[in-house]
Amino acid sequence: MIKSPRAGHLGELRSEVTSYEHEVAAFGGYYSARFDLTGSMVDVDDWFEHGLGRHVEVHDPDLEIAFEGFVNQVGINVGQYAAMRGPLVEVANRVYVVYSERDTATDPPTVIPGMITIISQDTGSQAKWGIWEQAVSGGETDADGAEYYRDQFLIENAEPFTDDPRVALEAGGQISVSVECLGYWAWLLAYPYQDTNSGTVTCTAKVQNILQADTNAIFPADYSHVGSNLALAPAYEDSGTPAWNVMKALTAQGDINNDRWTFGVYEGRKVHYQKVPEEIAYQHRLADPSQPIETVIGGEVRPWKVRPARWLFLPDLLTGREQPSPATDWRGDPRFVFVESVRYRAPYTVEITGTRVGRLAQIQAKQGLGGR
Repeated sequence: MIKSPRAGHLGELRSEVTSYEHEVAAFGGYYSARFDLTGSMVDVDDWFEHGLGRHVEVHDPDLEIAFEGFVNQVGINVGQYAAMRGPLVEVANRVYVVYSERDTATDPPTVIPGMITIISQDTGSQAKWGIWEQAVSGGETDADGAEYYRDQFLIENAEPFTDDPRVALEAGGQISVSVECLGYWAWLLAYPYQDTNSGTVTCTAKVQNILQADTNAIFPADYSHVGSNLALAPAYEDSGTPAWNVMKALTAQGDINNDRWTFGVYEGRKVHYQKVPEEIAYQHRLADPSQPIETVIGGEVRPWKVRPARWLFLPDLLTGREQPSPATDWRGDPRFVFVESVRYRAPYTVEITGTRVGRLAQIQAKQGLGGR
C-alpha cells in the first residue's frame, strides 16, 4: 500500500500500482523508490501537475513502513504522448555565482579569484518546492557578467523541467504514470553547510549542527538514533559544499578507533547515525531452495523488511570452518557479508549488495583522501 497526499488528504494507492521497487542503503537510509500506476486522465493530470514533492509512504501487509520519501520525478504516457517532469532536486531558487573577476583596465589584465555575487531568490518557487540553494561557477568575468549569469540561471532553473515531450504517430498506447522517489536524505542537497567557527567538534555534534542548518526544516530535532561518536572533526566549513557532501565526508571518518559508521534517514525523517554493529542480524543458507533471509534464530525476514548496515552470515559456506563468536574479527571471513544496499522488487525479489569493512577507508578519510 502506498500513501501519498492527494487533493488535500492522504490518499492510498493499491490496485492502481502495477510495479514497485525500492532501495535502502547503508549511507542514505531509505534511498529511492519507483512505482508505476494506471488510471484515468484525471489521475495523469493530477500526478503530472501536482505530484512533484509529494510525501510517499509505502506500507507492508503489517502496516509498517517499508519506504518513506518524496516524489522527485513524474513521467506520463497518454496514448502516443510521453513526457517527464522533474527532477525536483535540480530546482535552484536561491542562487549565487562564484567567479574570478577579470580586470581589463590593467596591462596585462589581472584576475581576482574567489569573488561571490549576492544571493538572488525566487520566493514563488520556494513556496511551492522548498528552498533549493545552489552556488554556480561563473568562470572569468566581471561583476556585471556574473550577476547577469546568476539572474538568467535563476530564471531557467526556478521551476522543474519538463523534458521534451514525444509524440509517436502510431496506433495504440495506454494511460500510465511512472513515479520516481528519493528518500529524505536528498534534502541535504538543498543547502550548503557553513560554519565559520575555528577549532574542532565531535562528529556527533557536527552531525547535529548539519541537520539544524537545514533551511527547509525537514529533519526533526529527535536525535535518539544518533550515536555518540567522540572523534573530533574540524568545525570550519565555508566552501559552499552541499550538506550531503559534508555529511558523507564526516561519516566516512568513522570514530577514534577507525571503526566504520553509517548514516541514514528512515521513518519520520529521523536520522540514524550509528557505528557498524558487532552482532549478526541475518543468515542465509545458500543451499535452501526457497532462498529465505532469516534471523540468527531462524525466523524468516520478509524481503521488504531486510535492512542495510547489518551483518549477514552464510552458515553453509565453508562448512569446515569453526562457527564464529561475537568477538570474532569478521573482516577476513567470506561467510560474513556487510549489507551495503538492499534492492527490493515487488512482490518477493530482494537483492543484497555487500561490501568489505575495514579501517583503512576511515584512516584515508581522516587524512582528506576520501573526497566529497
